[in-house]
Amino acid sequence: MNANSPKEMPASEAAARLQALLEAMQDIVLILDPAGRYVEIASTRHDLLYRPPDDLIGKTLHDIFPREQADFFHNALLQACQSQQVVTIEYPLTVDERDFWFEARLSPVLDAQGKVASVLSIIRDITPHYLTREALWEREKQYRTLVEQLNAAIYIP
Repeated sequence: MNANSPKEMPASEAAARLQALLEAMQDIVLILDPAGRYVEIASTRHDLLYRPPDDLIGKTLHDIFPREQADFFHNALLQACQSQQVVTIEYPLTVDERDFWFEARLSPVLDAQGKVASVLSIIRDITPHYLTREALWEREKQYRTLVEQLNAAIYIP
């Protein structure tokens, strides 16, 4: 090791830093295999999970969600695996009788041979952003309707 290279930290310190990072995150972090089976769920935001972590590990998306929703998630996962690129989706989900909107970023994790070994999914609650966006869209639609139905000319200098 030369004077300019960073000092390598012990594995226990690296693990502790990673755990602190995960605990500080406000996102859901999970790993699925290419078939859509839950492999690992980080200790973050379990309150936003569709089911408790122990009910998810080892099960597939189709074991957990209704068919249409599972197909939507699985198609995004397949797209990430095939393209080997990050895929971003937005979707609604009811958790504990509360409606949420989520953004999920699915990032393929490659093995030593360059094949997709798993998919890291970072899921963020975007409900406030989504509701604001929808309210703005509704106001714009109302404004457009009002302007289109006016019987007078509008002059904007």
